Amino acid sequence: MPPVDIYQYKSYLFTIAYHMLGEVPAAEDLVQDTFETWLQADRSQVKEVKAYLSRILINKALARLEQVKKQREVYKGIWLPQPLFAEQGLPEEYTLEYALLFLLEKLNPYERAVFVLKEVFAYSHQQIADTLQITSDNCRQLFHRAKEKVRKGGLQQPAEVAKQQALLNALLRAMHEKDLSQLEEFFWEDIVMYQDGGGKVAAALKPIYGGKNIRKFLKYILQLDPETLLEGKLIWMNGAWGILFYLNSVPDTVGTVEIDGDKIRNLFFIRNPDKIILP
Repeated sequence: MPPVDIYQYKSYLFTIAYHMLGEVPAAEDLVQDTFETWLQADRSQVKEVKAYLSRILINKALARLEQVKKQREVYKGIWLPQPLFAEQGLPEEYTLEYALLFLLEKLNPYERAVFVLKEVFAYSHQQIADTLQITSDNCRQLFHRAKEKVRKGGLQQPAEVAKQQALLNALLRAMHEKDLSQLEEFFWEDIVMYQDGGGKVAAALKPIYGGKNIRKFLKYILQLDPETLLEGKLIWMNGAWGILFYLNSVPDTVGTVEIDGDKIRNLFFIRNPDKIILP
């Protein structure tokens, strides 16, 4: 076949890899491995380069997910996906919101692959079946199971950008002023907070349930060191707004929320320094 610029598919392949793995460096490595496999392969019978590259990458992602599943089972505390900041580069239409990315951890590798190709790229069941080398009927069953697991996870419809921005600003202001007394009015009664410290920094090892418990926990954290200077700013991540917190001018935590109506349903705080890779 004539020479092909395979690197034109780099962003496309990274999109699949990131949504499959929930990690930026691992996704980048997977794309590079895919290109290396392509360069070493017999390409004489390849008709669709993009489809062929997709098949290579997804097979690698499926194998990788089997490996990391065991690692995440013994991960210290709660494993949260690594945030993807705007400058790191996915088109808006190809970015799943963070809360949905979190729920994808409930899917098995094949369910996740089908869901990503269907929801992110709007592939047909036959296209997905051809890519994964399964039957179309099997593809439909996998997608149905994946959708059902996501539905049971309680995912909300993405909030309006202005509403999300207003709630994050309220959260940011309360934490900056170390005055959390009014924070509960922005929380649903059954709100859940997830933190990921990876065993490297302080973080709750289990989800914290309920507005009062979350407020008490945040108040306790803010009072640990009265000399600590807490600052924060809004940052665009995973197709929505998040907060980047600084402690004494050092990036410390990335926070984002899932909004239900006009209140916060879930809070996510990523504190593992290995996951805070700024552009």
